[in-house]
Amino acid sequence: MASKLVLEGKDKNGKGTLYAPNSKGQFVEITLADGATVSPGDELEDDRPDFMGGAAGENYVDGPALITTAATGDVYLWAQANGQESLFVYDPKSNSSWEVQGTVGTDPDDLVEYNGVVYFNAVNIQGLVVQPQDYQLFQTVETGNPATGASAVTSSGYVPYNPSSMVVYKDALYMNAQDSNGNYDLYDYNTVQFTTAGPVFKEIGPANLNPTDMTVAGSDLFMNGYNGSANNLYVYNPSMSQPELIDSESRNSTDAEGNHGLDPIDIVASPAPPAGDSVIFFSGVKDVAGDRNLYETKVSAAGVPSTEAAEGGGVGGHPSNLDPYDLTAAGKYIYFTGNDVNSSNGRGLYVLDAATNTYEEVLKSSQWNLENGTNGDNGYNTTWGNLRG
Repeated sequence: MASKLVLEGKDKNGKGTLYAPNSKGQFVEITLADGATVSPGDELEDDRPDFMGGAAGENYVDGPALITTAATGDVYLWAQANGQESLFVYDPKSNSSWEVQGTVGTDPDDLVEYNGVVYFNAVNIQGLVVQPQDYQLFQTVETGNPATGASAVTSSGYVPYNPSSMVVYKDALYMNAQDSNGNYDLYDYNTVQFTTAGPVFKEIGPANLNPTDMTVAGSDLFMNGYNGSANNLYVYNPSMSQPELIDSESRNSTDAEGNHGLDPIDIVASPAPPAGDSVIFFSGVKDVAGDRNLYETKVSAAGVPSTEAAEGGGVGGHPSNLDPYDLTAAGKYIYFTGNDVNSSNGRGLYVLDAATNTYEEVLKSSQWNLENGTNGDNGYNTTWGNLRG
């Protein structure tokens, strides 16, 4: 576990940098090696090509640009130095940082720790025009220690490209990646159990599911999947041959950004599930008006799924279009941002009790403006959001 809480922010000159508390509990700026700067809050969504073409309503980047490893407590992050986007490591124990060799100019993102190694999506072929196949799976080369080097993952079998939405589940690393035909499919990569030929990538159908927002809850893996016309909710576990649809809406159910279907996003595991059940909460659309609201889906121990809308409580109840984003679990609660009760102009901070599936607004925009920005659709989400528990 990290010895310090580290976060990204901007200094008085607008430069993106790291901050960590000193011995007095005051957050101070961390100077990265080579004068590197960070890009707080946007997870690089605007800096990369949208190879998916918007067909499934998801951006190319679907994972964090900063993580803290359980193995060493070190912070791995995207940072820019001398005009090059690279992977950096910050060691809070020694208060030192360095650029990881082999990652200079690779534009690393979608960081995840798996089996003592940090994996990430990075460009492997430099050029003026970046193509989808240029983004590959990379890994750090020192297991369980602060990394000084990294390289592209190789395999005796096919290596998919453009990986994203990576998550560790059942001793394997799962990801959304492109096959040789350009389809976005579900893959797993297992370095715990493999043959003498070494770890290989296993493709899991159906073709072009384009799984995003993958989240582990209980014994199951939940995801947003595309069926050719709409995005809906799927679940997978090793007893299945492929992910199965468990909740859906028709293409006529469309949100303000043009995404069709239930389109479950910001999926988060319940911090207080009943024993034996797999439970998630998510932002989804279940009406033709395109209003986003908060939903709870349970898969019982017997494998039976059910979905219920969360109920708004407190003063004023809830808005007709809650539009929840940034779902973050902390304790037995889930915090999120949403449209103000009895207001169409501002956004507030809400808290949901996961045990009762009820929520209330605890901070209105009149008390603190959470919108803070107009950089594209849902500016409040990309500039203020990214709540972290």
